[in-house]
Formats: sequence, C-alpha cells, structure tokens
Amino acid sequence: MAFKDSLLESPVSLEKYDQVLEMPVKYFTSTTTYTQFFNLKKDEEFSTLGKVEFLVEPECVPYHVFFRLANQQGKLVLEQTKIITAPNYHGPFKIKD
Repeated sequence: MAFKDSLLESPVSLEKYDQVLEMPVKYFTSTTTYTQFFNLKKDEEFSTLGKVEFLVEPECVPYHVFFRLANQQGKLVLEQTKIITAPNYHGPFKIKD
C-alpha cells in the first residue's frame, strides 16, 4: 500500500499556542472529516491494524480509536474495533466497554 498525496482535512483545523503543552496545537470546533488516499500495490488479500489518537478539549481527554483495514475478496473493509481513553489518563471521563 502506498499513500497518495497528504492527509486532507475539512474544514481545515485552526492552530494556536497551547501554554500547558508549550507548543502550537491544531484544533477544530465542529465535525471534521479526514481523508487519506492510497494505492494498493497488489491485489492480494491482507489485514492490518491501525490506531488514531486525539484529544478532546477542554476536558483534556485523550482517546485511542483502533481499527482494522482489510482487502477481502477484492473489497476494502474498514472496521472500528475499539475506542478507549488513553491508558495513562486518570480523569473522570471514561469510555465503558
């Protein structure tokens, strides 16, 4: 698999300096869609796992979204497998299994 171009974001996130992290961060205030195009190098079946991480503000809750991407009988399948709050997060907001 080879990625084409760069990750597309709509609407484009805003950037501001975070005084707690002491670095610029990107953020959005509405529903945002991310798109990544790629080419499959072979028609072979495969299955791979991935993870997307993000932080919800102002609560400062880190989430991990796990997924599986597979090529099964010539069709791409994207399946969300699990969503959790980051293991190192010890605040009041938790996702129940």
